[in-house]
Amino acid sequence: MSSAYELIKDSLAAQANPVQAEAMMAYMRDQYLMYGIKAPERREIVREVNLLSIFPVTGDRAVVKQDLIDFVEDCWEDEYRDLQYVAMDIMAKRLRWLTPVDIPWLVSLVMRKSWWDTVDWLASTAIGSVLKDDRLLARSLAYEWIDHKYLWLQRVALIFQLKYKDETDGDLLLDMVKRVADSDEFFLRKASGWALRQYSRYEPEVVRQFIATYDLSALARREASRYI
Repeated sequence: MSSAYELIKDSLAAQANPVQAEAMMAYMRDQYLMYGIKAPERREIVREVNLLSIFPVTGDRAVVKQDLIDFVEDCWEDEYRDLQYVAMDIMAKRLRWLTPVDIPWLVSLVMRKSWWDTVDWLASTAIGSVLKDDRLLARSLAYEWIDHKYLWLQRVALIFQLKYKDETDGDLLLDMVKRVADSDEFFLRKASGWALRQYSRYEPEVVRQFIATYDLSALARREASRYI
């Protein structure tokens, strides 16, 4: 168990807010325990303990990156959801360390403790940042994920391009949406509409035509149409 994990866990536990935790856990459908610490307060705690300094950008990159992976793993196994949030906060500061070699590991994080809050960040920020520079790999993995039986991996296929803006592979995105268009899963319908909405910022006519052509769910259609 990493010392960084023990440090931040103790710091969070010391500032737990049981009343606030109850409301936050209810919002998450009581799937996870929570300390009741809001994001700004959590990030301030991370700054106060200088957690990021444990993973410096200087020195032996391979060693420090492995330390980071070990830390994230410890956080991911913790019963308190706050630790997964801390792991994502730290990973966000070291995204450049991630490469295609790390995709299987990132996917494993998606498939553990799965809910929209972690999955969406992993998809659009971590996985998305890695695949943006390797479009052939992105297409290959997207088709693998969209055909997977696990809905959260299908959601990754739909939204990993969310931050690509005008560099979005539109043909790929539209095909992903078509492949789950008949699904009754709320999180896939919502993700389809979300992805189309983002794409419509740059290709409104393409999205408008797509909505008019394909039989999408009411939820996906409503989400996709917000900007057009």
